[in-house]
Amino acid sequence: MKDFHLRFCLKERGWFSGLIKLLSTDGLDGVPITAGAYVLGTSDGTMLTCPWGSSPIFYIGKADALNKRLAAHREHIKGTKQDHDELSWWPRYQYGAAFGADCAYYSRRGPELAQNIESALIECFYYQFGAIPAANSSWPKKIEPKQK
Repeated sequence: MKDFHLRFCLKERGWFSGLIKLLSTDGLDGVPITAGAYVLGTSDGTMLTCPWGSSPIFYIGKADALNKRLAAHREHIKGTKQDHDELSWWPRYQYGAAFGADCAYYSRRGPELAQNIESALIECFYYQFGAIPAANSSWPKKIEPKQK
């Protein structure tokens, strides 16, 4: 994932706080302890098909402590690489194991909630690409599909 893949949220959210290779040995250097949200994308250049285009982004999440949450993701992705048959692995880990994982993180500004940052990022992704990221399972309330 390159920085230009994150332009879908530039107007709403501004530029990200940091961009790292999640699976590298020094991948978490500089990641803050603070709350925020993050975007996971393929690191090998794979583009995932969406209704209105393609993107390397496969998951958008939130964290109370970015460094701890991203460390947990790194360990789960490594575990998934070793055992693809494990039934407990979530799609975000399967995508990371298959295509690598780059991560852009967004530290919260002042009193804003990590959940609100995550929702804004998912909404922007939806309006740009016509779907939420492939490995996300829950929709922000603002764009959640209505059943008739």
